[in-house]
Amino acid sequence: MKNLFILFLSFFVFKASAQLEGKVINASTQESIPYANLYFTDLNTGVSADLDGNFYIDHNLPSPLNIKISAIGYKFKLLKIKDVSQSLIIELTPSHIDLKDVEIIERNNEIKDRVIANIETAEISDIDIGEKENLGAMISILPGVYNASIGNGIYKPVIRGLSGIRVASFLNGQKLENQQWGGDHGLGVASTGIEKVEVVKGPSTLLYGSDALGGVLYLKEESFADHDSYDIQLRTRFSENSLGFNNEVKARVSLDNFRINAYYLNQNHADYRLPNNQFVRLSRYKGQLFKTIIGYNKNNWISTLAYSYSDGRVGVPGHTHDSIVTVSTFLNDERSRKESTPSQVLNNHLIRWTNTLLKEKNEYKLILGQQINRLQEFEKFTIPAIDLQLNTSTYYGTWKHQFSNTGYLLSGIQGMYQTNTNGSEAEEQIIPDAITVDNGLFTTYHKDYNRFAFQVGVRGDLRSLEADTINRTFQSVNYSIGVSYKIKSLELKLNATSGYRAPHSSELLANGVHHGANRFELGDPSLVSEYGNQLDFSLALNKEHFNLVINPYVNIINNYIFLRPIDSTVDNNDVYAFDQTDQALLYGGEISFHYHPHFLHQIHYESNVSYVYGEQLSGEPIAFIPQPRCLNQIGYYFDNTDKKFHLKNISLQYQYYLSQDRVVPFEIASEEYHLLHASINMGYKMKKGEFILGIGVNNLLNTTYVDHLSNLKPLEIPNQGLAFYTSLAYKFKSIIKH
Repeated sequence: MKNLFILFLSFFVFKASAQLEGKVINASTQESIPYANLYFTDLNTGVSADLDGNFYIDHNLPSPLNIKISAIGYKFKLLKIKDVSQSLIIELTPSHIDLKDVEIIERNNEIKDRVIANIETAEISDIDIGEKENLGAMISILPGVYNASIGNGIYKPVIRGLSGIRVASFLNGQKLENQQWGGDHGLGVASTGIEKVEVVKGPSTLLYGSDALGGVLYLKEESFADHDSYDIQLRTRFSENSLGFNNEVKARVSLDNFRINAYYLNQNHADYRLPNNQFVRLSRYKGQLFKTIIGYNKNNWISTLAYSYSDGRVGVPGHTHDSIVTVSTFLNDERSRKESTPSQVLNNHLIRWTNTLLKEKNEYKLILGQQINRLQEFEKFTIPAIDLQLNTSTYYGTWKHQFSNTGYLLSGIQGMYQTNTNGSEAEEQIIPDAITVDNGLFTTYHKDYNRFAFQVGVRGDLRSLEADTINRTFQSVNYSIGVSYKIKSLELKLNATSGYRAPHSSELLANGVHHGANRFELGDPSLVSEYGNQLDFSLALNKEHFNLVINPYVNIINNYIFLRPIDSTVDNNDVYAFDQTDQALLYGGEISFHYHPHFLHQIHYESNVSYVYGEQLSGEPIAFIPQPRCLNQIGYYFDNTDKKFHLKNISLQYQYYLSQDRVVPFEIASEEYHLLHASINMGYKMKKGEFILGIGVNNLLNTTYVDHLSNLKPLEIPNQGLAFYTSLAYKFKSIIKH
């Protein structure tokens, strides 16, 4: 069966005579480095050296070729090889390359290498040691990043106090559109198949257009398997608190210049338990995801086609039509996972086609995307109260010209054609049918001068919005200037950026009950665009055994749009109207610290502090500013992976959220609280593959708390209590022999 599968793949494979071979050695001793890893950043795949440090690839490779070389115990190296038909000798630590046509490059991230600012970057495997419930909870441990949620099934990222349509989310360059205008509409993305996350904090319209006024969440999908290999992973996770399980299957195959990844996720959770042993009614959710990514390259052309489908049914806790409401209305003494109403039913199709053409000094990239998102909210089982279908076509094209080893020009175009339509059987319409069209042009220039680097860019955008009662056009020109200076282990960065956000159709035209948010929303067709200007400074100290980053900022947003309560009700729902203030000021910063002592490198201590202060020009506070917090984690990473049974790591997380009492009249202040999480991961090696077992507990102290950004806070419904979990994974990898 395996031979037939490999034979089938071979029909898609292009054979070529180009080859790459060489050896990875220790620069100090000149001894070989066994099993060093070479990762081809453009192809999103790689190869491992053998026991003697040798590697050999007799397949079609683009030229020039960008490679990241790494090995345990050595500093990684990034190279750009202009001629792949040669034999390489690569030395790791100290940095030295014994080649004529190789230059050191700094390219390993999608955003961090294009923006001179403090960009938060993390591997999902690093930030999910404690096995969080969802992607939103995982990324919320990053400095300046929070999670606004409704229970465990609905979540969305918050960056420095801004969220929703002020935060743009991207998946491998494709903008995600998932009805993010609603406070009760989640991000709609699972962590399955996601390898890395990058976060831009503050206006980033320059590279990512309107809606990125508050920041960008950039998700990078998992790389392909190593050249001529395949791997399989089966994983299940069980949460005792919600009697919930997540089951995942992953398979990756890489044969010559053809690669494919496939994923499947199934999840089902009952109502979650509170510290008082009651259960939050309708906090249950279930869903599934299927995703596949196909990669192919021929000569200097690289193409990737991705498709994913997800569906789910999510209960909407905290919903009632009662005129007299108490917290007991939303609680039960017994949990349930039975389908009930009100609930959201979600369907999402996502298609992306990426093409890259590499030349000696030029790189051309075009990303075409199509997303079909359907959101239904049911008050009854048969007829949806709300039925919205969002069809979004996107394009994103860039041209990068390398003037020299230290300077490049990046120019691009970006656009979107989007239709949002109401189903004919829907009982209500919060927002009318609308068509939104975006088009933008941008260019940036980056230059390095030894210790000094600078970047400057400009962008122009045009957005049109058309509906039955409105036809408006919004336009803007924005800039970005960044400088950095390195001296020994110290790096300073200063970034000044502007951005804009055109008002959304929900803010202009809303006129109906938003059941998930428990309010009647009223739009204002006269709203104008928001404009932001942020000054961001960072100081980074990178020593051998510790890292320290201090990152203060100030962000001024003109024409700030917000919801204002009106002294009126509709069907027992309070009425809120969209309004605009002349100016909003947000400032604060983050401090992050990482330490691993010289005498015991297996110990890692990480800590970060986040603080946001928001107010209007009049001095009045801005609603929903997150609590100041301090997150701490200490972990011990065992160095015994060569044993059959081995401990991988032990981790303890302590989170301290300070009180937030600067609130608007309709907002509730939050008290301080403490959270403690613990986890342990262990492995068992077999002849073929490895089992990995994870055991842990979240909210170890069974603390009763309500997060300030929880949409259930007005109802005083706490977050989940003590939550034990266990996970079991099986990983298998094999080489494909021709």
